Amino acid sequence: MKNKILSLLLFSFLIFFLPSCITNTERNSTSRMPIEKTEKQPSIENKEEKNQTLTAQQLKDQEFIQKLVTLQTKQPSEDAQQFIATGDKRFIAKAGRGINIPGIDDKTYQSIKHQCSLRYVDGFGDLLYGKNHRRYYDAIVDYAKAYNAVILKTCLK
Repeated sequence: MKNKILSLLLFSFLIFFLPSCITNTERNSTSRMPIEKTEKQPSIENKEEKNQTLTAQQLKDQEFIQKLVTLQTKQPSEDAQQFIATGDKRFIAKAGRGINIPGIDDKTYQSIKHQCSLRYVDGFGDLLYGKNHRRYYDAIVDYAKAYNAVILKTCLK
């Protein structure tokens, strides 16, 4: 009987005092601690920002569908003649890291750059937003070549 009482007291002692023996560090390492963000665990905010960025790029790409439709209705030779009539003799150039004038080589441009300057068109640069922007870009290159050929004749006079 004495053994039973001693066992029961020892068991009660362990149950009562054992939790207080755990240090604060050990307690904080349990599931109550917040999970720290690591590079392997991207935050929800970063995922949302990335989705918003993709959506913004997609929206920007969609804008070029309408621009392409509008561009396809234009006549580059007639447009160039209208600008020349108002005294505007600017080449259409690609906005980017360097000067790129469709249909005009660099040597020719260097010889006439004081007579005819440059015009930049929105969406005609180094950055492409998607397949619709790419289609617009290809079309504006063709348009600019024809337009610039007319402007070149005027600049050479």
